[in-house]
Amino acid sequence: MNGYLQNKIKKLSYQSWHRGTRELDLVLGAFSDKYLSTFSEEELEEYALILKENDLKLWEWISGKIPVYHSEPSILQKICKFYSTKAI
Repeated sequence: MNGYLQNKIKKLSYQSWHRGTRELDLVLGAFSDKYLSTFSEEELEEYALILKENDLKLWEWISGKIPVYHSEPSILQKICKFYSTKAI
């Protein structure tokens, strides 16, 4: 893995663990620790866009309060599945 991708992963991991709400910190932090190193550059870009979303909207998607449609980013669907199968 090149230095650019390693730095991007570190930055995204930090952003995942420092969202502003503890719930999102735990979910996104654990998700990033498990999956970011396996993502392609395109998937990392998609994840970066997800992290730009409003925390409340993100939490509502992840917790299932509002549905994630097939048109939503596939990484978001993976996060939701990760949350639903983990006891965080």
